[in-house]
Amino acid sequence: KKHALNEDVIIANSLSPVKNNMIVSNTINISKQPFIIDELTTSHLKWEPYTDKVFVINQPNNAQTGGIGQSDRIRLLNEYIKTEHLNTEEKQNIISICNEYSDIFYLEGDCLKATDVVSHKINTPRITKPINIRPYRIPWAYQAEIEEQITKMKQDNIIRNSVSPFNFPLVIVKKKKGEDGQQKLRVCVDFRKLNELTENEAYCLPNLLDILESSGASKYFSTLDLASGYHQIKIDEADIHKTAFSTKFGHYEFLRMPFGLSSAPATFTRAMKSTLMGLEEMCTVYLDDIVVHGSSLTDHGDKLTKVFDRLRIHNLKL
Repeated sequence: KKHALNEDVIIANSLSPVKNNMIVSNTINISKQPFIIDELTTSHLKWEPYTDKVFVINQPNNAQTGGIGQSDRIRLLNEYIKTEHLNTEEKQNIISICNEYSDIFYLEGDCLKATDVVSHKINTPRITKPINIRPYRIPWAYQAEIEEQITKMKQDNIIRNSVSPFNFPLVIVKKKKGEDGQQKLRVCVDFRKLNELTENEAYCLPNLLDILESSGASKYFSTLDLASGYHQIKIDEADIHKTAFSTKFGHYEFLRMPFGLSSAPATFTRAMKSTLMGLEEMCTVYLDDIVVHGSSLTDHGDKLTKVFDRLRIHNLKL
C-alpha cells in the first residue's frame, strides 16, 4: 500500500526511528512541478508504532564447552539466549532452532575450525625480496594479553611457528567496551607495506537501499555474526610465509586470514556469497553480518533453518 499525497507525490512504506517527535521518510515526486508538504497534506496519513523482535545470542564468558556432551552444550547455549522480550511462541521457536543447530555456535573453549569454501590468496607480483620490518615497541602492560592471544591462536591452528624471512610488526587495537564495561584488546599485525604491493581483488558492497527494499515486507529479523569470521578462512599455502610476524615469544605466520590485509574483505565477501548462493531472497550479507528476514514467525524460522544448514555444510561458526 502506497501513501499518496496527490496523484504525483507518493510516500514509501518505511520503518523509521522517532527522534524529537520527527521521522525521516522517502518521498517521490513523479511530476515536473514542485510540491510543498505541510501538515494539511499529511494529516490523512496513518502511522503505526512497531515493536521489533530481535533474537540476541551472547557468547558465554566462562563456560568451558570443549569435549562436553550434546545435552550440556544445549543447556549452556540456552543460558545465553536472551528471550525476555519474546512471547512464548517466539521463545519456543528460536530456542528449538538453536538447539537443533547447537554445533554451529562457537562457545568459549571450542576450537575454531576453518571452512573450505574459499582460501585467501595474497597476489604480490611486484615483490622482489622479502619484506622485513623491525617490531614496534609494545607497552609492558599489554604483554600478558599478547601472550594469551598468541597461545589461543596457536591452539586454534590460526597461526604456527615460522622460519619465514618476512616480518611485520605487531600492533594493539582497542576494541569497543563490552557489556561488562571492560576494555578489550585485539592483537593485530601492521601489513601496510605488504598491502602497498598487493594486487587486490575487485568487490563491491551491496547497496543499503536495495537491502531495505528487499526486506520491506518482513516482520521478523535475525542478525547473524560469524565468530572471528576472518579466522575461519584459510590462507593459500603458497602465501602463508608472507604473513609472518614476531613477538617476544617467537616468530609466527598465519594459517588463517588475519585482520589488516587489504585483499581480505573481498575474499570474505566471496566466501559469504558462495556459502549462501541461492538464498539471496531470504537473507542479506553485509561484510561479516548475515541478516535473515521473514514475513511471519514460521517463514522466518524456515529461512533461518536453511541459512543454518549452509553454515553447517561449510563448517562456519556463529
